[in-house]
Amino acid sequence: FFLMIRRPPRSTLDRSSAASDVYKRQHGISEMEKEDIVNKHYSEVAGQETDVEVAHEMALKSGYTKEELDLIPPEASLGLGCGNSVASSGVKTGEFVLDLGCGAGMDLFLSGAKVGPTGKAVGVDFSAEMVKKG
Repeated sequence: FFLMIRRPPRSTLDRSSAASDVYKRQHGISEMEKEDIVNKHYSEVAGQETDVEVAHEMALKSGYTKEELDLIPPEASLGLGCGNSVASSGVKTGEFVLDLGCGAGMDLFLSGAKVGPTGKAVGVDFSAEMVKKG
């Protein structure tokens, strides 16, 4: 089960222009420009063919087990993760998991396996292409 929350159109965002100016001076780009760069990058990655063997090798080095990798669809493993958050989370059967920044859903699939049919795992990602990939 996937849930994607879309942000409102930029014209409706209520951002302080003073705060945006400070951010741009400090970082060289505006928050919206940064968001565009990040979204574009991950959308491009989602559109590329993934070498599953390389992605799994990276996942193994990040703390995932071969048994866990066998539980997920190959397209969900992109080699982009930041460690096995599911293993350290203590997720139990029947619980609700919300994965913010789920990408193609690697941790989401693992969470779903842990919470079982009486629980729920929901993923939210900034990039629609990432969600579609998983």
